[in-house]
Amino acid sequence: MVGVFLAWVVGGWITTHYGWRAAFFMAGPPGLAFAILIAWVKVDPPRETPATRGEAPRLTTFRDLSRNAPFRWLILGSSLVTYISIGLVSMLGVFFIRSYGMNTSEVGLIFGPVMAVGMACGLVGGGWIGNHFARRGVDTLIRFVAWNTFALFPIYMALLLAPTKELALAAMFVGAFVSTLYAPSFSAAYQAVCAPHTRATAAGVQAFLNAIVGGALTPFLVDALSDHWRPQFGRDSLRYAMMAGLLTVLVSGGVGGSRRGLDEAGWCG
Repeated sequence: MVGVFLAWVVGGWITTHYGWRAAFFMAGPPGLAFAILIAWVKVDPPRETPATRGEAPRLTTFRDLSRNAPFRWLILGSSLVTYISIGLVSMLGVFFIRSYGMNTSEVGLIFGPVMAVGMACGLVGGGWIGNHFARRGVDTLIRFVAWNTFALFPIYMALLLAPTKELALAAMFVGAFVSTLYAPSFSAAYQAVCAPHTRATAAGVQAFLNAIVGGALTPFLVDALSDHWRPQFGRDSLRYAMMAGLLTVLVSGGVGGSRRGLDEAGWCG
């Protein structure tokens, strides 16, 4: 969330004074510097005895994940909710500029901190809540994630329909908080349902699908729909295009908390 904060505040300032291309150029070097530092320091010590070559070959790992019904349901639900947690969040800056008349500098100095602080509070609070629910079992974690996902629909509808910039920013803070509140519990749940030798691969699959749906597919579809509706709705076309996609979070909550997935795991009576 420190990165999110700096991206909006510093990135907004650079964009205002030097253009958006300069902001992208400035975003690269810190990542390269940290990569070199991590490779040089070697901060990650061995955690367990490595498996032998015959215990967990790569093809067996993917096969085991494909047969893991709870994991399949959770990952499907997770990829759908990235419509908000990744895709929509990345486009809200443009929305505030187009629908509420904010400029790039205002978005960086006001919208960015509101979102970053809300997301940071959600992650920390979600971790605390997740520890509490974990005592009751993985099924409780999953149900919390599902209901949290359902709550995103009315919050973001209120944001997109807010009559004033101030109300929209307030809804943005609540939305940022709730959109990350589920993350610690979800991470714990999908790791818990996976065998130890599949957990790293499971994390890779989860991140890959999130990037495809939230990072690539969502902006493409929302922008295409916004362009299609622009002659009819003008600058509000982006607002309605974003609203149309909110149905995905309802599907996500239903899929992630699927009774079938829990039954196949033997967690429901």
